[in-house]
Amino acid sequence: MPPSSTRPIVYDCQERHAVSLPLDHLLLPNGSLNILPAVSSKSYFDIDCRGNTLSFIAGKYVGLIPINDRILIDVKPKIPVKSLTRLIEIAGEEVGVLDFFERNYQEQPTFDQSVLDLVIKTLLVQLRAIEQEGLYKIYGRVSRSGIFRPRINFARTLQTQWSRGNFTRTHFDLFEYSRDNPLNRLLKYTLWYCGNFAGLRVRNSETRNALAFFFNLLDQVPLDKSLSFVPAVQWTLKNDQIPVLRGYYNDIARTCLFLVGNRSISLEVRGDDISFLSFVLNLEDVFEKYIRNLLKGADLTAQPGLRVLNGNTEIQSYLFSDSRTVKILPDIVIKKDKTVLLLADVKYKPKLSEVDRYQIIAHACSMSVNKAVIILPAFAGGQSGLIRRGCVGRGNGIELFEYHFKVDVDLRLEEEKFIAQIFVMI
Repeated sequence: MPPSSTRPIVYDCQERHAVSLPLDHLLLPNGSLNILPAVSSKSYFDIDCRGNTLSFIAGKYVGLIPINDRILIDVKPKIPVKSLTRLIEIAGEEVGVLDFFERNYQEQPTFDQSVLDLVIKTLLVQLRAIEQEGLYKIYGRVSRSGIFRPRINFARTLQTQWSRGNFTRTHFDLFEYSRDNPLNRLLKYTLWYCGNFAGLRVRNSETRNALAFFFNLLDQVPLDKSLSFVPAVQWTLKNDQIPVLRGYYNDIARTCLFLVGNRSISLEVRGDDISFLSFVLNLEDVFEKYIRNLLKGADLTAQPGLRVLNGNTEIQSYLFSDSRTVKILPDIVIKKDKTVLLLADVKYKPKLSEVDRYQIIAHACSMSVNKAVIILPAFAGGQSGLIRRGCVGRGNGIELFEYHFKVDVDLRLEEEKFIAQIFVMI
């Protein structure tokens, strides 16, 4: 994102709601809209023109999203952040980032694993400068022994060489331009830490490969697990001792210190403590994976042969019995041995449309399933729990249910209730 001479204006907005922005902040001198291509090409917002304003309607994405160098929209989730971090953790979803835009965060005292992906991705973006500009090197004094060189260390030479008759060998001191310095030791340790501990959460092979690539660049730097280099790095940053030509090491060092210090940030409150890439979450993906993984992680030992499958990847079915031209992709398929007992679709939206109902009914009819449920989030004041909507067809028709999953309460209690009611259905 290009630098701005003035502080950008931040507009607050809640998911699925709209915020109106004045046209004079969005128009270029030639009359075209000043919206970042990386934003306009994504479905972060629907845009509606009304009078002298543009209405930006937030959808399934939350996070601080730049519109241009003057305007930011902070899309906040309806789900409390405490609940949101649990959803992310169970879903196994990596926190998405806008790799073209950094923002400030407020540090928080408690460690939150859900932000590790965000910080690691920030570090990898910062390390691109090393790939382009090179590693930081300093002149350091080293002692060696061998054939005569300038700067003889006479005391050590007399003690270890000449006193034993080795007049052709000396101990000498010299200065070398070396990669081995506190900043690179910090970086190597951080990359090792990410690969061995934080990296256990990283499912993206591209991220793991990038960590390994930069780790290998530091093959001449010792891996110092004692963290003895930390005070030297902190002093270097405090006293602004990094050369201007290697200024990119300032951000790299701060991010590394953040990671190895097991510190965390708030995804809810804006602050000015530290700068990382702006996070962005696709709540539709997070909620779907969360619900599926809840059911997959439930105790199924009471019913041998019972399996919870991802209908998008783990099972193959088609809409028509006599044609394989149209695949169907239900979110969740629960089977016992070879029999499908229940289909479930997960919808992250405030209310369902008829199309949502027609879709799962068609899937259930195609797969000869007589029970189907649509799962959607619920908030205070709305319906919650399992609701039977009715039976489609006569005789052995399709029973259609909805489960309104409360996400603004104690999630552990709601999860137990949800799992129990789903398995009672089958």
